[in-house]
Amino acid sequence: MAKTKFLLVGESWMSSATHYKGFDQFGSVTFHLGATPLVNALKDSEFDLEYMPAHEAVEKLPFTMEGLS
Repeated sequence: MAKTKFLLVGESWMSSATHYKGFDQFGSVTFHLGATPLVNALKDSEFDLEYMPAHEAVEKLPFTMEGLS
């Protein structure tokens, strides 16, 4: 039986925070992949998932039906 193909786009982001300790401050930036639990849950399932994080979609997102197949 053929797997159902689908494309998940996005669910990734960057967070920036400023931390304070006394009079000192420093920044930190973290990258998050929010789709990881779903991607892991669908491994070895009847679905053929292609995951494209948001920063990749800027250049790689298909805009035609042929590109989506």
